[in-house]
Amino acid sequence: MSRFQNCVIAALGICFCATLAADDDGRSSDGVTARRVAEQFLKQQAETGAVFRGLYLDDSGQAHVRYDQTHGGVPVFAGQTIVHIELDGEEVVGETNARRRVGAVDLTPTVSAGSATRLVRKLEGIRGRLKADADLMIYVADGVTSLVWHVSLVGLDRRGLPVDWIALVDAHEGEVRLSYNNLQTKRDDAPGQGGGDDGSGDD
Repeated sequence: MSRFQNCVIAALGICFCATLAADDDGRSSDGVTARRVAEQFLKQQAETGAVFRGLYLDDSGQAHVRYDQTHGGVPVFAGQTIVHIELDGEEVVGETNARRRVGAVDLTPTVSAGSATRLVRKLEGIRGRLKADADLMIYVADGVTSLVWHVSLVGLDRRGLPVDWIALVDAHEGEVRLSYNNLQTKRDDAPGQGGGDDGSGDD
């Protein structure tokens, strides 16, 4: 899985979550049924570390239940699975599998969240009134598994322009593993915007 694909999946996940939050939180009658069927399916697949994120009930009588991947209690960047369920027969009709193959990784950081955030600000030259957040995640790319700080810088730069920057900083080596403009990523992944995307969601 390339770094670009990781960015795209993460951005699509954000858009999908917004839809989920608007439609169903899993507590309606159909939502409860969908979660039960999905969790039975994941159990049969011996899937562990899946954390419920939300679900979407469409107009055709199907439910689409999303779970985020974790490892040792730490979220896996862009790792997720979506279980598609026919509500009438309480039957799983498909699965969108974007789980990562996580290798051995030390889950104790040796680089602080503050150091990671300062590094991103310096390397990207981002200045202004920004809200900074840093959370531990696991990042898998090119067969290598790393513990990283997921650094988010959101706000306005010195020119008053919006900033939504994401960077992954290795929590052991202090190197930036991935860095991108989340505003641009969201625009490029919107239906009908850039890259020839027809908005179908198909790969």
